[in-house]
Amino acid sequence: MLAVDEVTIGARLRTLRRWRGKTQTELAGLAGLSPSFLSMVETGQRPLDRRSHIAALASALNVSEMDLVGGPHLTPDPLQSAPHMGITALRVALQTNTLTAPAVDRARPLGDLAQLVTRQLEPLRRACDYVTIGQLLPDALDELHYTS
Repeated sequence: MLAVDEVTIGARLRTLRRWRGKTQTELAGLAGLSPSFLSMVETGQRPLDRRSHIAALASALNVSEMDLVGGPHLTPDPLQSAPHMGITALRVALQTNTLTAPAVDRARPLGDLAQLVTRQLEPLRRACDYVTIGQLLPDALDELHYTS
């Protein structure tokens, strides 16, 4: 008998897959897994216990691994769910950059980056346009780490 966590992870996987509008076959193909394996995970017949499988499925669903194994509040309302689309890219930008080792090897001039922040990102923040911010901010963070 599988642990309750495995059933929960399978149920979360099914919910996330449906939330993204994917079939089991589509998601399995994107993650490099078999549709039958995916079906067994969703129904709690197989555990999702390999980090590589979790990472592949999270990537294919455009969510974080934490979201897959126990996280977001999901809703079919795009106004509520769309801002979550940028979280994975933001997390990657924050985790891969350090002040001594930026993730990119070039950046726009600092003046251009300052204008991006003051003329685009700040007005978007004031307007609560988190979807657009989520699209622009990861690259800006990468470049700002480069210029530090």
